[in-house]
Amino acid sequence: MKWIGADGLLCRLPVATISAILLGPGTTITHAAMKACADSNTPVCWTGEDCMRFYAFGLAPNHDNNMPRFHAAAWADKKRRAEIARRMFRMRFPDVEVESRSIKELRGMGDSAYSKHLRVAGNVQPGSIKRSGTDVSFVLVENDQLLPVVYNGTEAPPDTFKDESQALADGRYGRDGVFHAKQLQAKCASKYAPKQPGQTTAAAPSMSN
Repeated sequence: MKWIGADGLLCRLPVATISAILLGPGTTITHAAMKACADSNTPVCWTGEDCMRFYAFGLAPNHDNNMPRFHAAAWADKKRRAEIARRMFRMRFPDVEVESRSIKELRGMGDSAYSKHLRVAGNVQPGSIKRSGTDVSFVLVENDQLLPVVYNGTEAPPDTFKDESQALADGRYGRDGVFHAKQLQAKCASKYAPKQPGQTTAAAPSMSN
């Protein structure tokens, strides 16, 4: 935005960092300049000579309570709040998957599966767990689908990680057909049974990374 004085002196105004613009008698302002003020939420005041009188005030969009009310309504709705968080996360990290994938979905992604950070879920195949320090290799099972997984985290897998437990691996899918995990969550299979009346909710899954 540019200010041009009566003597022809030109001065550029950093409109986005100005608290308010005061327009005195004889001042003219273009539509483009007013739009720039509105886009930057910069108020405009029309005043008398030497600012001794105050005639009008242009309210910027953030001077009403519509936006706070919108934020409050979104925060109060748990489902909506979670969806907004997911959308913001996807905007910041477009290559990271927020939702977990099944083994079938993973293999149906084609070449895009190799370039994304993914989460895949399944049951641990009995007898497939092989440990070496904190590193573990195992096989996830989903119906007739099998997925070899290699976990190379900084911590040992959680105590709940065992045969037939349900595991959630977080990492990348290699072109060798092996899922290379950096984080691992696990729950006992019994904790995923439908909750009976009067039964308390199961604890959150243990996690290693």
